Amino acid sequence: MEFYTQGNPGAPALLLAIPEGVDRLALRNALDHLERRYFLIVPSWDAPAGPEALAAEWESRLLQDFSGRIWGAYGLREGADALLALVARGRVRIRTLVAEGAGSLPAPGMEKPAGRVILWINARDRSAKRARRVLRRRWPDMHTLTLRKLRAGQDFLSVRPDLMARRLEKALGQARLVRYSSVMDRGPGRLWTLVKRRPPQGLDARLTEGEPPVVDEKNRTLIREGRGGPFRLWSHLVHLEPVSGSETIYTDQVELSAGLLSGPAKLLTALSLRRDHRRWARILRADREKTWLD
Repeated sequence: MEFYTQGNPGAPALLLAIPEGVDRLALRNALDHLERRYFLIVPSWDAPAGPEALAAEWESRLLQDFSGRIWGAYGLREGADALLALVARGRVRIRTLVAEGAGSLPAPGMEKPAGRVILWINARDRSAKRARRVLRRRWPDMHTLTLRKLRAGQDFLSVRPDLMARRLEKALGQARLVRYSSVMDRGPGRLWTLVKRRPPQGLDARLTEGEPPVVDEKNRTLIREGRGGPFRLWSHLVHLEPVSGSETIYTDQVELSAGLLSGPAKLLTALSLRRDHRRWARILRADREKTWLD
């Protein structure tokens, strides 16, 4: 399983699950439009594999390479089926999933998706209508857009790739991404203990509406989300990756949206993360000296 990436590496990630058989020129036109605003992730297509098998493979790669955090996703036909199965597994967070022409359904008993699901269906596609009814019973908050001007067998991407890309952008919403990494002179075990114990600092402490932090012990990942002040959206991920017994890569990744103030807010966030990393370096030096003295 290969993931091909292109677009703006400093932008939120957009996962595109588009099977073989789609008009290549239409796909190229859509990608040219989207890659200016997103970091595109396009999985290679393994046709014999079913939706559940594809979802399991994609989940493994997304957890490993992207900490299971994807801003948006678009799936067409078999790709839509696989993405629905992926979000139903409950381990990868896709903030907004747009599925077009889904036919099969996720296996029963799986979790409710962490983000928003939007189903685009052709008005003349009966299988997609049946899928909508079943999915709505399982996920009542699901949204639906009926594409009335398409003929039977057509999809939005092949007919109007420019309009499809603009409508997809509208569905996903605008966000900025800030990522900052440093190599910390401390092993991952002790650093992870300090990260979990430390109360929210910097811009995290200014959130007036926040969700309880999500802690993943296995992958050493901590996530804080909420809103407050100029931030309509604030999603802060902290991830620790061991380099050796005495060094750790400390990564902060923030997805934010602040309307017209998103540009200045991104700059403020970058400066805040840089200051936080310097503060962590001082804390670790003091902790190492205290440990040595003890």
